[in-house]
Amino acid sequence: MRTPRTAARCRFCGPSGRQGLWVGEATFDRPGQWEAIIALQGGGYDAKVRTAFGVKKEGTTPAVGEKAPAVDTPTASDVADLSEITTDTDPNRSFYRMSIADALEAGPAVIVFATPKFCTSQACGPTLSIVKDAAKDFPGINFVHVEPYDLDKVPERLEPVPAVTTWGLPSEPWVFVTDGHGRLAAKYEGSVAPRELAAMLRRL
Repeated sequence: MRTPRTAARCRFCGPSGRQGLWVGEATFDRPGQWEAIIALQGGGYDAKVRTAFGVKKEGTTPAVGEKAPAVDTPTASDVADLSEITTDTDPNRSFYRMSIADALEAGPAVIVFATPKFCTSQACGPTLSIVKDAAKDFPGINFVHVEPYDLDKVPERLEPVPAVTTWGLPSEPWVFVTDGHGRLAAKYEGSVAPRELAAMLRRL
């Protein structure tokens, strides 16, 4: 296990004062197995938490700056009920107005791959909620939600939909931000902090 060669002071990015995400930036000079040591101090806490993870030489998802893959994902006009294309129990219909391909053509977009019901990482529901909240403040940006699994085959099989394969997703959830030219401006694996996402969207 290599010793981490970078340090970062994390900042709290919500969504609430009691519960939310802390964000810090780290760089890695080589691929392999790494260990993060998270020091907690203040508020009655003085502890360290260790977690191991792998860093690959190259990612499988589109790189920032590249053209995002245009995929014809299902929309609300393709189904009788939104439950056919989303497991969100309180869906925002505007998230299903466009396919990924449509959104990339129309201007800046946020594309979230998440499954509130069948999420293996237990982060999909909260991640989708964070993106839905952000959408309220950015009416000029198109938001698209894509279920990563074929809902006709769950729960017996968690079979990825074609968009997951095309975008090279190794896990879920993922949030992608594209600019007005359909190029990837940012991407977030697992989750994204509300303030972090809002700051990114303001720069588009």
